[in-house]
Amino acid sequence: MKLSSLFAEYLIQNKKLTLPGIGSFSLDETILKTPEQETAGIRIVPGSVQFIPDKKIKPDDAFIEFISKETGKIKPLATSDLESYLELGMQLININKPFILEGVGTLQKNGQNQLEFIQGDAFAGQPEIQSKKGGKFFEEAPHPEENLFRTPPKIKSNTRTLVIILLLLAGIAIIVWVAYYFYNQSNKSDSDANTSTETIQAIQEVKQDTTVNQAIDITARVDASKDSVTVIAAPQLNTDPGSFKLILEIANQKRALKRYAELKEYGHKVQLETPDSVNFKIYIPVTAPLSDSIRHRDSLSRFFGRKVWIETN
Repeated sequence: MKLSSLFAEYLIQNKKLTLPGIGSFSLDETILKTPEQETAGIRIVPGSVQFIPDKKIKPDDAFIEFISKETGKIKPLATSDLESYLELGMQLININKPFILEGVGTLQKNGQNQLEFIQGDAFAGQPEIQSKKGGKFFEEAPHPEENLFRTPPKIKSNTRTLVIILLLLAGIAIIVWVAYYFYNQSNKSDSDANTSTETIQAIQEVKQDTTVNQAIDITARVDASKDSVTVIAAPQLNTDPGSFKLILEIANQKRALKRYAELKEYGHKVQLETPDSVNFKIYIPVTAPLSDSIRHRDSLSRFFGRKVWIETN
């Protein structure tokens, strides 16, 4: 409960109110309420409050106890709040401003520079007292020591807003990543389709221009369990001017066997030979005019994506 509303409450309950440095108020019970005032809930009848100014009057311990109980503050804080409140009220009076006691009346100086009391017209349960010029007349100021006994106020933060922003950014990032992934998959599919087309064209081209002499083919036997190759000597290729080899790769035994098996599985007419059992040569024999060798080489280079060499007999 606000301190400003306790003056009238205490006066009604105890019929007397003492304010140190100001004076005392008393409530006259002989003045009865009219039926209209009873119906309106009037608690302090106009003209029933008497004020006696007395600057030397001492604080009322019972009133301080009442403030402590109603506000939930310890007595030192209640005393300090009352002193601060009355001190500010006297400052208003000294500058010729009215000091309003909510629910009781107004204190101010008259033309003889004396303190006088003017009771309000009628005060109901908990009226909202304001100055004639409008606005709040007095706002209770918190005492510095009060912070020692109060729970610190909660500090509002933008944590919720920050979390929402982070979730939105994460959602956008996921959407972008998914779109990028499917875009790459689409490009990859197109690339694979183009490669397949080039492969078919290259194989057809090689089939059209290549006639392998079966009599001089090399028979290669691949032993997967032993990772070895047995090259059976065969007669040399026909040394006609219209035959040559397209060397796909020269590698060691392990690499050559693996690559040879892969190309065979894909249906390529490749052959394998080694002059020293160390370096293995994977090639495609071609029977065609030597003038077409460069065209065949470039075609296979584009197809396999790597350099192909020409070797003539």
